[in-house]
Amino acid sequence: MRILVSTSNLEWANSAGARIRYKRLIPYFEIDTVQLIIIPTSHITAQLIKKSDIVIIAKDYSLNSIKLISYCQSKEIKIGLDLFDDYFSDRNISSLIYLQNWLDVASKMVNFIICSTTRMEQISHQFIRSDLVHKISDTRKPNILIDETNHLLNEKIDAYKHNGQINILWFGIGDNPIFDVGLVDLSTYSNALFKLRSSFEYPRLTILTNERALTAKSLTSISNLPIEVNLEIWTEETEDALLRETNIAFLPVSHQKFSIAKSTNRCLTALTYGCQVLSNGFDLYSEFSEFIYKTTDDLVKDFQSKKFKFNSNSLVDFDELCDSRYSPKVEATSFINFINTNLINSNPIDLLRIVVIDFQDKQDSLDTHFSRNQFPTAHGDHLARLQSCNFGIEKYESQIYLEFTDDCHRFVLERWSPYLEQFIFDGCEVYRLPLRIIEDIEPHILPHIKNILAYRYRRRASNPARDNIKRRVLFSYISDSLQLVLDAIFGQVYIYLSKYPHPYKVVG
Repeated sequence: MRILVSTSNLEWANSAGARIRYKRLIPYFEIDTVQLIIIPTSHITAQLIKKSDIVIIAKDYSLNSIKLISYCQSKEIKIGLDLFDDYFSDRNISSLIYLQNWLDVASKMVNFIICSTTRMEQISHQFIRSDLVHKISDTRKPNILIDETNHLLNEKIDAYKHNGQINILWFGIGDNPIFDVGLVDLSTYSNALFKLRSSFEYPRLTILTNERALTAKSLTSISNLPIEVNLEIWTEETEDALLRETNIAFLPVSHQKFSIAKSTNRCLTALTYGCQVLSNGFDLYSEFSEFIYKTTDDLVKDFQSKKFKFNSNSLVDFDELCDSRYSPKVEATSFINFINTNLINSNPIDLLRIVVIDFQDKQDSLDTHFSRNQFPTAHGDHLARLQSCNFGIEKYESQIYLEFTDDCHRFVLERWSPYLEQFIFDGCEVYRLPLRIIEDIEPHILPHIKNILAYRYRRRASNPARDNIKRRVLFSYISDSLQLVLDAIFGQVYIYLSKYPHPYKVVG
């Protein structure tokens, strides 16, 4: 069996997320003759997909992924989504509308969804049948065995008893384009750091995070922490070295929906390296509650009495928990069983009728490998047939037409076929459907056509920012009209808004 994981870019394919979620499982997949390949979407070819049995879309919420899903559907290749983060449960955050629009459409086209937490599993059930959702827990580092964890744990306890030195580490992604997380959480729970500084002599805090997160604002926040800070840029090697020297991993968690849906990976990793863990805030790491501290007072009390929640005795229970719930071998086997039981013999899903309104400014990176005729696509700026789009509204002299290229006319309902006008334009075959015909046959949609034409042929504002605002307002105004007219032309459809950056959407 060959599983292809399509990611948004090469950076993520080489990231910690890809390593933890997939690469740790690869050796155990190979035992069962399962080959797993992780590749950026821009590197995927139609031939590569045809050679795959399963395709998984991971961290790609673009039109590219919708094209891949549609192509897999047409070839009856099983296709799934990997939902890493909760961008989908809060419908009141306007900046998430384009992601929610993506999932509304994509979830109706796929065979399954995978995730890594119980919270994301519950969210996934809102979009697809529960038996088609599978949880793959993030697993512990396979190259650090329990004996090494025991050695690190006792070494750190002995060192503290000898010199009283406290090394504190906060590590992880320090930012998010939508939510205040990471370094913001660190600042929010800085009272815990104040307590540690006042309770121990010369405690040291190291922050290990991604370079992108180190903005002027975050650096100012770090400088205001009530403790001396050492700042390091994340690499796998640096994380390994710092965790080996750390007494306390400080991992506060906020109560926002995005944060409470995260995996337990950081806590699991810290414990694997023999660290004591302090996690203030939301109880994200409840499965490890017998090994970690939820309050700073409890941690300080234990350190001062030289007794620790995570010790050689509790390590036995930690090892048993990891073997049963966080083992790469267990997770690989469970996923293969899910595929064999729930997917391999399942029926192909029905093709979803989609119309894409594409607001992106540059040509799609998949165009060199995949044809443009998978579904009707018009450019969102003017509903025109621009760039990589295959239909739009065009005017020739006094006549206005819906114009189709690249076999897009085959999506048009049969009732309109007699009225399609075929001609050659710039050496290409083009089909036109006069709007006057639509108005004659469907007179009730005439006001909606007028709304759409007002948007299509609006006058641009001289100021680009003002024009962008005007476009957004007008598009939200014509949303219902556009849905009605497209339904009349193509049948009942879902409208996917690609790269649509504002809080309004069209739904099917």
